[in-house]
Amino acid sequence: MANRGSVLLVSGNPELHRILELVASTYNLSCMGTENVREGVGFLRSNEPDCIVFDLNIVSNHKQRSIVKKKLEEKDVPVLFLNENGNGTPSRNHAPLKIEPIVKFVMDSCDGACRLSKGGLGRRLLGLLRLRRRG
Repeated sequence: MANRGSVLLVSGNPELHRILELVASTYNLSCMGTENVREGVGFLRSNEPDCIVFDLNIVSNHKQRSIVKKKLEEKDVPVLFLNENGNGTPSRNHAPLKIEPIVKFVMDSCDGACRLSKGGLGRRLLGLLRLRRRG
């Protein structure tokens, strides 16, 4: 069975790496993970992931953080930036890891890429056009 998609995770959180690898293996996705921004950029250049999950806390300098964020947003790949809305890291109160939004983002992104590659979106659009012509 072929992989349905690929995910690039750039985070220093080992728990998040374990959880995303488990999700990837469950849904037949390939997961590339690193704790280093440079390695993440290297993965991005050598492979074309279907989505990127990027932890902004691994970039300490605010200026570098905004540059990395801008560069990733320019790519034609969906990106989820962690720690802007509290996703992916425990809060100050040591609340449990908020993994559901991350898993939903990964699944939606990879499912969308899979549908586009198989022509599912094109078939649906053609079907809608045919229905409009009949009606």
